Amino acid sequence: TQQIDKMKLIDQHYYSIASKATMIKPKQLSLTNTMEASFENKYGISWSSVLLKELAYNAMDACDKLGITGDELNIKWSECKKQNLLLKLGGGFYCG
Repeated sequence: TQQIDKMKLIDQHYYSIASKATMIKPKQLSLTNTMEASFENKYGISWSSVLLKELAYNAMDACDKLGITGDELNIKWSECKKQNLLLKLGGGFYCG
């Protein structure tokens, strides 16, 4: 475990997931045509319309916009999961 900590292997492994959740803005994400079609099919609105209307947020910005904590966002995320409102767009990359 010291080797893992020293080399920050966990941080490196989860960086792409964490960056999408906290640092990268939705307009910076690259969705394939298949992902965009899945998004529109799931939510009834195109990804480009969501971006144009600024309706998508990363986790940190969602907390700010909704005026909630990370724990409260996690509760909302769990509710979305129960209602089958999550969409996997890539490895560790979900929308809800």
